[in-house]
Amino acid sequence: MRLLKPWHSLVAAAIAGAFTVLGSAPFTFWPLLILPLAFTIYLSEHRSQAVHLFAFAFFMGYFTLGISWVVIPIHRFGHTPLFAAGILTAVFVVFLSILSIIPFYCTYRLRLASFWCWPIAFTLAELLRCTAFTGFPWLLLGYGHVDSPLGVLLPIIGPLGVTFASVIMCTLMARAWQYRYAWIFIAVGLGLHLWPDEPKPYVTTEASVILLQGNIPQALKWHQAQQNVDTYLRLWHSSQDADLVIFPEAAFEIPRPYADPLLESMEEHLDLLEQGVLLGVPSEDPTSQKMQNVLLGLGTAKGSYAKRHLVPFGEYVPFGLRGIIDLFSIPVFDMISGEDTVLLTTPFGSILPTICYEVGFVELWRSQVPLASMVVSVVNNAWFGHSLAPQQQFQMIRALAKAVARPIYQAGNTGVTALVGPDGQVINQLECFTEGQLTAPMITYSGTTPFTQMGYFPLWLVMIGISLAHWRSIGKRRKQT
Repeated sequence: MRLLKPWHSLVAAAIAGAFTVLGSAPFTFWPLLILPLAFTIYLSEHRSQAVHLFAFAFFMGYFTLGISWVVIPIHRFGHTPLFAAGILTAVFVVFLSILSIIPFYCTYRLRLASFWCWPIAFTLAELLRCTAFTGFPWLLLGYGHVDSPLGVLLPIIGPLGVTFASVIMCTLMARAWQYRYAWIFIAVGLGLHLWPDEPKPYVTTEASVILLQGNIPQALKWHQAQQNVDTYLRLWHSSQDADLVIFPEAAFEIPRPYADPLLESMEEHLDLLEQGVLLGVPSEDPTSQKMQNVLLGLGTAKGSYAKRHLVPFGEYVPFGLRGIIDLFSIPVFDMISGEDTVLLTTPFGSILPTICYEVGFVELWRSQVPLASMVVSVVNNAWFGHSLAPQQQFQMIRALAKAVARPIYQAGNTGVTALVGPDGQVINQLECFTEGQLTAPMITYSGTTPFTQMGYFPLWLVMIGISLAHWRSIGKRRKQT
């Protein structure tokens, strides 16, 4: 039975995609991560030859609401007229939606069983979004499940694996009228949170950590560098009882080597305090003489990490698209990336550093997790104002903390500044868009999770196995006929 006309069905799928965003941060009503998608799958069941169109409509609604914040940095800080910024954002939404339906079209053409079409294609769509054209690992369905019953699977199969499990549940709901035992599997999925969680043997030491939040508006950040440095120095001077102080990304806008005299003075003071500092500061690469986005260890914190995955059009212009640079006026261009993930060392253990949204590229740093006792994330979300972006990024942090079973200390210029435990729960958090210091305990953890050890290999194995089994059964049926 067809409930809606074809175009009405596509509009309904787009609305369902927009409602799905309400399941993620900052709204976090996790049932909406399942029900709207299940409804979309149900609509597509009656027009299986157009499954890619339903997927396109769903993703259009999903991204239109979910990443609407992209317009803010383009308009406010790129000085692009609002209409033009809206057009650019719309183009980005359409691009992501088209990119996301490629696996749906392929699975349909390859005649994958209709039940597995949505789970496999949706998961591959997120993988493609994370990797193609520099990658955009934002708003993955699996991140939103950090507080849902399916969140217990994060340490086992990771965010993409949770996406796969979630879409399987959606498909079971959409086809419950076809499968007698569908609701049993759905009930099992919803009851996963009752599974006893293995206690995380993390250690709370007597040491303390202070994370700084300067709350410097992005419009002023690169125009009054010395005043901004003074703000963070004032916060640091009132944090000298801590064993480790963490500054946000690019807290000092004065780049090295120009900042070196100040850093040397800080080093002398830190030696007396026996304190460690992690400081975000742009630094000039001596070989290329181009700038890098660096997290620098001072005092008892040793080492230097240069950001590996830069933000396209924010820190560099990809694919030689230099001609469009006039649309932007972001002050730090032509940065170069670091080559390796370098652990920073402290007397309390090794620290795995990440800068900005590269934390979402988990395969970039997952192999280093067993060597680190904690993860530090430094960000500057002032670009996005009071939008959905900061909370979406923080939900990503929470999901990844649970997936790799490591505490994550995040320091942000305007927020979110917080400590997330290895179970993904927020231990301490500073109010966003306020100037202040967050005092947190020093938590270390040395265990591993299946996801840390194997990554997504088991997930790809399962998906390939399902596909091969289905195609083999098709071949047998053809021989019999």
